[in-house]
Amino acid sequence: MTRTFCGEVIVGEDGGSALLYDHTAFDGTAMARVTNHCYDYAKKSGSFEASEDNGEAAPQKLEFVLGTDTLDDIEKAKSSQARTIGTPVIVYGTASTRQFLHGRATVYYPSSEDSLSFCRVFDSPLSSKAEKEQSLRKAVERCKQDAVSAANGLAVYRMMYGLLSIALDDGIPIHPFFKHRVFGHADLIASQMNLQCDGCTFENPSFPGSYMVTYNIRPESFIFGLSCSKSFPEKNATKFKDAIEKALTELRECVDICR
Repeated sequence: MTRTFCGEVIVGEDGGSALLYDHTAFDGTAMARVTNHCYDYAKKSGSFEASEDNGEAAPQKLEFVLGTDTLDDIEKAKSSQARTIGTPVIVYGTASTRQFLHGRATVYYPSSEDSLSFCRVFDSPLSSKAEKEQSLRKAVERCKQDAVSAANGLAVYRMMYGLLSIALDDGIPIHPFFKHRVFGHADLIASQMNLQCDGCTFENPSFPGSYMVTYNIRPESFIFGLSCSKSFPEKNATKFKDAIEKALTELRECVDICR
């Protein structure tokens, strides 16, 4: 099956550029490759020659109009989802399963007892630098192990979601296990999307009241793309950015001192 979607190229007055597309987060890898291709092409070309102005070749702008009924249905769905989910309680990440036939990605939960313990130790004024560094390394190692296990096909999220979907499709009563709130919402979704250029990807939050974080790890820097819903005043991307910057600075100081 061949699937296509439209992309929009945005060029700013200062020379900055971006690729905009409206689809799912799973297309992020494809768009990253398109971005890298454009970046490599620009580096090899060196300079560009302006094309002739051709009115017949001008792109046609598409207009999308949503009716009142459609907008009302969207608002009802939003409200129903927010009431059902309640308080965000989980964090999950993705791992590549491309080593398997037809494999793409799977989901795993990086939140663990080790990560919660690290948060408590790091925020405690009574903890020493050595204790903070030890808890950090333990939490990171646990997260790495979970990611490797997921990439090796040992994650269960997709299987759980598949069982739930089968039950809904076949009219089978849903087991109370699947009605737990952890299946309904994520407080934070983070995804690594590597680009060769000095930039990063941005995505809308997958759930209301959650943060979406994409990041690009480069040899000389980390670049983050943060987003959250304006419908939730308690969520603030600017404050979240400041908190991430402060936390990473403190982590670096902690690790440097303990070396």
